[in-house]
Amino acid sequence: FMSVANKGYFNAYPFFGAITHTVHATISIFKGYFFGLTGEARELYTLPVISALLGIGGILFILRKKNQQITELVFGLSAITAIVLIASSQWQGISNDRYLAWITPFWLLYIGAGVYLIDKHLKTPFFKPLICTLLVLFQITTLTAFAAKYYSLTAAHHQMRSFVQTVNTELPPNQKIGAIGGTGWLYYMPNHHLSNLSGITSPQFFSNEKTQSPLPSIENLKHHPENRFSYWLLFASNTKTNPWLNPYLGELILTDTDSFNLPNRHLLYKAYWDTLEKGNTPQLISNQLQNVNLIGELDIGLLEHHRQYRYVSHSRLNNTKIPYAQYTANLNGHKFSEIGLLIMGYETFNLRVNPEKALQIVLRTATSIDTSVATGSRIKKSSIITLNSPLELVVLVDGNEVPQPKFELNNKGFSEILITIPETQLNRSEPEITIGGDHISFAYWF
Repeated sequence: FMSVANKGYFNAYPFFGAITHTVHATISIFKGYFFGLTGEARELYTLPVISALLGIGGILFILRKKNQQITELVFGLSAITAIVLIASSQWQGISNDRYLAWITPFWLLYIGAGVYLIDKHLKTPFFKPLICTLLVLFQITTLTAFAAKYYSLTAAHHQMRSFVQTVNTELPPNQKIGAIGGTGWLYYMPNHHLSNLSGITSPQFFSNEKTQSPLPSIENLKHHPENRFSYWLLFASNTKTNPWLNPYLGELILTDTDSFNLPNRHLLYKAYWDTLEKGNTPQLISNQLQNVNLIGELDIGLLEHHRQYRYVSHSRLNNTKIPYAQYTANLNGHKFSEIGLLIMGYETFNLRVNPEKALQIVLRTATSIDTSVATGSRIKKSSIITLNSPLELVVLVDGNEVPQPKFELNNKGFSEILITIPETQLNRSEPEITIGGDHISFAYWF
């Protein structure tokens, strides 16, 4: 279950957009796996159309005992549930649909029963030889296709293994290496430690939060330097499909020359972490904080802070989902990267405060950010969203509004604003704070 938890269409899309994709994928799997009528590898397992008719015949006409009916119902519901789960995972078609393998014997039994029953009904000596002949011809054809694909995959695997083994021997021993994919590399680098930002094989980056994005792992690296690594091992395509990587890439020190210019070519970079330094405290409004003692931080990209402060963001946009985004800009003379959220609605969190003193909250924000936006069943990978300045926020404490002035923001780069909540608005030691209005949220200090 954990292999599909917090992944798939329901994580990447709004609910109804995910339903659309899941229904289409489910239909595609049924057409391909049972009828052999799609362009996926699953159509190569059984005779197209004919096997489906035989299997349906087996289901409809086989004689059953009562306890057998219950067993078939349980297996049938399990198979349908598995197919729908796979259809929602975005993994359908991967590795020749290996996730459907356990259903195959179940389906083949019905096909066999269909052959027996139809042959018994037709009473002709030609039916079984015809089916066997078609099956042999079909298997020869599909075996050729699978052999060709296996050879291509084997050649690519050998290239990968050769490069990773080179990395294993060329680097000094016991190096920390980071990746966002390629968990199988671990087997060929016994001399080093491989950290995977998705959390696979790297529990320090694993989270039960509903996010597919590796961006919260970057905030993990910011706040936990002990988790940082010295090198990045990447596919060439990673730097194009994941431009957020660029601020953390140093010198390219090794290239997989065997793969030429293919997207799956492997690259080894030095890691560069300067863009995560000198920004963990407010930098732009120090003159307003001379008499303010900040004691806590809520970093929007750090999931452990979400749990600590019970942070939740809410969107006013129906059927829309906006994931984490990265922003890199000048911060007080230093290039700095932040992970945050575009808030098109409001966000809430709980703070422990002294209700006898005014609460000062610093928000780091910006006027624009490049983020992906999922609307319905569509995703726009890159959308530069620019918000109005001055910024108008609605601040609530336990549901009661605390009026705030308009906040002027910098046209470019980061901005920091100071939100003041008088002690007269604080009625308990752990109030719920709501920050409403369209804004970009990177971090809070208080």
